[in-house]
Amino acid sequence: MTSNITTGDGTQAGTTDGDPSLCPRYLGSIDLGSDGECAWVEPPQNGECTWFNDTCADGYKCTALGECVELAFDPAGLYESCTQDESYQDDCERGLHCYGDVCVMNCQCSIAEPHCALEETACIASGCLPPCDPFHPECPGNLVCDFTFLGFRCLSSGPPSPGTLGDPCQTGQQCLGALVPAATCFGDISASYPASRVPGCTDDYGCCMELCHLSDGVCSRPDAVCLPLYEYPEIADCFGDIGGCLLPQ
Repeated sequence: MTSNITTGDGTQAGTTDGDPSLCPRYLGSIDLGSDGECAWVEPPQNGECTWFNDTCADGYKCTALGECVELAFDPAGLYESCTQDESYQDDCERGLHCYGDVCVMNCQCSIAEPHCALEETACIASGCLPPCDPFHPECPGNLVCDFTFLGFRCLSSGPPSPGTLGDPCQTGQQCLGALVPAATCFGDISASYPASRVPGCTDDYGCCMELCHLSDGVCSRPDAVCLPLYEYPEIADCFGDIGGCLLPQ
């Protein structure tokens, strides 16, 4: 059925052809009423939802600011490209949010006890992020394989820069200029080793460190040894055979 679109002030704005997505979207939600014409639908109150517990009404999703906003007409799915504005509204499907330039699944349960329903993903920055291999990195969109305390994960690390081994850094994306099989930014308060253990490092926060395989222990610098990335076995297991080329004590 073809029906005229009637806006909130009674003016005509085209036809719906029975498709509610053709209704104008402003000042609230508009959908097809029982007569086939566009009708106002009051949105739920803002500030009463979280990514961990999305209590928004059907057709809405929760933003990072705890606001219920309308879903996009054709929302993007998991790991598909997305856009986000300054108010954290994005065009991802409900249960997902725009991270970097791709849709990732929201963490569930609570901030204190985050949980990811998606197998093998881990909750980092309120998003369920997939694992990756820094020696053979494959990440969706512009995400990069970076170092975290939960193993190597596909992260949004900002623009790349040509940092080399020993250069100061804050993300692994800043170490892409290192001429070794794989490198990452290493050395912060949560790590087992201070940044000073990275050969050539003079920065307190972190420096570009060469990665290695614990099984063969090969490092490009003769003064470095291949060590587990953490001293604690229960954490070191997250990294498998991957170690870091560090100065011995």
